[in-house]
Amino acid sequence: MSMFWSLAERRIQEAIKAGDLDVPAGAEIRGLDQPYDPMWWVKAWIEREGIDVAVLRHQPGAGSPSAD
Repeated sequence: MSMFWSLAERRIQEAIKAGDLDVPAGAEIRGLDQPYDPMWWVKAWIEREGIDVAVLRHQPGAGSPSAD
């Protein structure tokens, strides 16, 4: 093993022993108990950005494209 890898491995082991790599559990994943919704990301984006969906519904050209 090269000197570099030996040093790296030693530093990693020291960090593990010191608890420096122990991290708390991540945030809970919302919606796991809900049925799958293919538009989940759009709904989450609208909620996160605080977008007023009533305004979106009344935009000219919003909705399904017309068949010409």
